[in-house]
Amino acid sequence: MNGWGGHGHNDVFNFEFAYKGLRFIVDSGTYCYTSNPELRQKFRSTSSHNTIIIDDTEQAEFLNLFRIKEDLTNPKVQKWASNTERDILIAEHYGYTRLKHSVVHRRKFEFDKKTNSLTILDSLDGQSEHKVELFYHFHPDVDVSQISSVEYKLLQSDTILNLEFRTNLKKNDIRIEKSLYSKSYGVIEENERIHLTAVAKLPVEIATKIRVV
Repeated sequence: MNGWGGHGHNDVFNFEFAYKGLRFIVDSGTYCYTSNPELRQKFRSTSSHNTIIIDDTEQAEFLNLFRIKEDLTNPKVQKWASNTERDILIAEHYGYTRLKHSVVHRRKFEFDKKTNSLTILDSLDGQSEHKVELFYHFHPDVDVSQISSVEYKLLQSDTILNLEFRTNLKKNDIRIEKSLYSKSYGVIEENERIHLTAVAKLPVEIATKIRVV
């Protein structure tokens, strides 16, 4: 399409996480196109993906129900390494350099093959104070429960995963919320998500560790 994607979701650094065939962290899906414009834009939004939104601002501004006005995210892979012990991927995007006070989002995935654990390190580089929100969306079959202020249990069938936050944020609010998930076009159901919110002066780091219990 001459460089224009046909669906324009704000999904930079979005990912899915599965273990032994069970989907735990999922993309929220699409649901519809023109029949419900409000839900169409909701499913395309940054907050409907497993990533970070800054200052209530979309990674890219929507032009219509399909396109975005301008993509300044320009994501770049900084490092990719894989061996028998671990996989490491580091990338950054520049969608929030358009803010009055510029922010660069860098995300590092490190999968430890010996311990079956994944660590996601989000680094936000900048100098001023910003509102920071991080989202993780779960498959409807996953039961999410809080263990401590920074630790959560993810249960599906007989499989349990532990999700734990580590951050240099002095104050933050982490909640389990109801959300919406669409496994296929025209199908919608409730699911749960974890939503971390903080207002902080940058730079900020948020580490999320997911491990099998």
